Amino acid sequence: MYLRQEELMKCQAVIMGHKLLLLFLLIGLTCAREERWEIIPGGDGKLHLVDLNRDTELLAVSDSDVSFRLYTQSNPTSPQYVTIGDASSLGSFSASRPTRFAIHGWLASEDNLVAIRNGWIQAGDYNVIMVDWRGPASNILYAPARNAVPEVGQIVARFIDFLVQQGANAGNMEVAGHSLGAHVAGIAGNRASATIGRIIAMDPAAPLFGGTAAADRVDSSDAAFVEVIHTSTLGWADPLGHADFFPNGGTFQEGCSAINLECSHNRSYELYAESITSSAFVSYQCDSWNNFQNGNCNGNAQVAMGAPTPSGTTGTFYLKTNGSPPYAQG
Repeated sequence: MYLRQEELMKCQAVIMGHKLLLLFLLIGLTCAREERWEIIPGGDGKLHLVDLNRDTELLAVSDSDVSFRLYTQSNPTSPQYVTIGDASSLGSFSASRPTRFAIHGWLASEDNLVAIRNGWIQAGDYNVIMVDWRGPASNILYAPARNAVPEVGQIVARFIDFLVQQGANAGNMEVAGHSLGAHVAGIAGNRASATIGRIIAMDPAAPLFGGTAAADRVDSSDAAFVEVIHTSTLGWADPLGHADFFPNGGTFQEGCSAINLECSHNRSYELYAESITSSAFVSYQCDSWNNFQNGNCNGNAQVAMGAPTPSGTTGTFYLKTNGSPPYAQG
């Protein structure tokens, strides 16, 4: 059968159209394969749909991107800014006092952890250092903020070394970090010249940390004692420290809806803040949430979660909490 010229042209156009459609489909599939979307909560209280494969290059981080704000009982609300290498900036810092650090996460600032600061000021005579790295952490793209973590951790390690040079005892230092800040704390402990006493990792971030070497995230080797509080599906699921606590199973928290992921993620630092002045977070050593709920671990070792946890504690622990303050059930 022979086609007339106009019919042949129509057929060629249809074939070309199908080829273009196929090309667009292939391009779309290729782009889809290169994207890696995930919902991640930010310190701004919102959920963010982010492409973890977008803008993953390393961004330079300098000392000016990280500030160290000192609070003591003599200046409980007005910070003194301490500079690495400048002893004259130490202000009310005393090397004879224990020192406590708090480090925020992505899209956050020290304001997110003010309850921890106030808890320490209330609990005793401490040097309280709030580490503010909101510059790198405020990047709306998660990947660059995550990639800044090792350099921020290195700067915090140099600050710890500076305090030790001024006579502070690293063994009397505790560093608490939330989400990305938990990994900053771990890297700081890993890089510091002296072994710090304790790290508290509050729901350490999981996205883009899979396969990361232990030296580049929080790990049990980063301090004499590492305690981890797991509270959401967005945090690290497996044990990371000497003692790992899983309130309400470690995925969704009481009072937080299943879709309100940032509520469960942020509950980790709310629980820890309360624990600074409370030993009522009674936890049971157990191998699973199901066994805990079924009462199979009621006769096991008990320990208070959070600030009162004894440094020699090891294992995984489970507990129930309330859905609103006070969270501890006693």
